[in-house]
Amino acid sequence: MLKLISEETSKGSDTITHKIEKGVPIPMKHTHGKWVTLARKMAVGDSVVLDIENHAISLRAAIKRIHKGKTAIRIQDDNKSWRVWRTK
Repeated sequence: MLKLISEETSKGSDTITHKIEKGVPIPMKHTHGKWVTLARKMAVGDSVVLDIENHAISLRAAIKRIHKGKTAIRIQDDNKSWRVWRTK
């Protein structure tokens, strides 16, 4: 729903038009990338294996930021991938 308003300024001669809109939802902050999206889906005890160390570090940071919880990160036996856990 749009509502147009005209009001006089202090000078008395200028007219300013404003649009007042009702019912427009406030968008969420765009602080969620793929790691935040994944972190939000994780419950305590869940883990994810990632092939790139920097991705594991990014996921760990997202878990800490979103859940204010603890995490664990370990390199796998193949020495090529990392597992990240949400521990709290």
